[in-house]
Amino acid sequence: MTRASKGLSTGITSDAWKELKNLIARRVKLSQIYLDPNNPRLEIPDKQRLSDARIIEPPIQSSCITELTANGIQDLIGSIKSSGFWSVDRIVLRPLKDDKYVVIEGNRRVASLKTLEEAHINGRITLPQKIYESIMGFEALIYQGKNPNIAWIIQGFRHTPGIKNWNDYPKAKFLAKFEKESKKSANEIASIFGMKTNEVTHLIRSYSGYQDAKKDGEYGDELEPKKFGHFTEIIFKKDKLQNWLGWDDKKRRFIKRKNLKKYISWTVPDEDTGKALIDVVPATRDILPKIVQAENKKLLEKFEDGSYDLEKCREELHEEKEKKAPIDVPKIIEELEYAKKMVETLPIPRLQMGKSNEDKKQKSNLLKIMRTFIDVLNVQIKNLDKS
Repeated sequence: MTRASKGLSTGITSDAWKELKNLIARRVKLSQIYLDPNNPRLEIPDKQRLSDARIIEPPIQSSCITELTANGIQDLIGSIKSSGFWSVDRIVLRPLKDDKYVVIEGNRRVASLKTLEEAHINGRITLPQKIYESIMGFEALIYQGKNPNIAWIIQGFRHTPGIKNWNDYPKAKFLAKFEKESKKSANEIASIFGMKTNEVTHLIRSYSGYQDAKKDGEYGDELEPKKFGHFTEIIFKKDKLQNWLGWDDKKRRFIKRKNLKKYISWTVPDEDTGKALIDVVPATRDILPKIVQAENKKLLEKFEDGSYDLEKCREELHEEKEKKAPIDVPKIIEELEYAKKMVETLPIPRLQMGKSNEDKKQKSNLLKIMRTFIDVLNVQIKNLDKS
């Protein structure tokens, strides 16, 4: 089954496929191609969309290569360096002015080609002539339509299931945008992109929560891209936190805004210590949902004023649990009966006759434990007698 037929069978809109038909094959030079700074893979919160006029600026192109390199292109560079560039799965481009093109799909490949070209020209490496020629010119697909969202459509459909390898934020934004525009259910979206339904639901919910939290007038601006993990890994991993924040899944917003403000404020580093009360770590996920509960009000106060960190809160919760644990007297009696039988069946003759160092060590340890046990029993017998 081809990608096209597979996509149609899973319910991709006909409008999207009309756009995909607006592609023609054309041979292009690498020098004509520019990386896309608006690439969905590089999406971060509040990133301003750049106009076509600015795309070709050298600093912007350099920044694109830096970002894509950080996301990992060494595998592609190594493959192209040894085998040349095979354009079977062709790069997709959109025309700019003056016979120039910007990448719609294939930014990692183009970044790899440009990195190899620069290394060859600067003499850091010497590429074989055939490989160099395969890099400098090849056949690509040129988009002739007018849809401003074509990059999202192509990368989402043509690159499926590559979306699974995107970072969480651009992946979540893409899925949320696709849900809104396609009106499809999480189950249908999961089928289209080769994902699990609960993963799609979780990412869309996390994106919606993040966007809602950013509306907070006092701390919303503090939610940098790196804090998106608070929604994917902390808030929407624990029902207790969602309830405390008053998450409304239908309206996709937090109802308890005071608690939301508190949570966001805890992610802001202290001016003196440079540390935030919470970070995207297991301790936040596991301990915070417990200390925000009403029965732990005093513990929450100590956490907020900095007297306790999360680990200290964990210790306090453990101690409280131990205190509240019910005493199972029948179980204790059963275990004492078992201990009595074990003592009665001790192989005393063998232990007395043992001559090896190991035998002597075992005998010594047993005597020590039993004498200590006698002392403990005498104390507890006196305590019971008093009552």
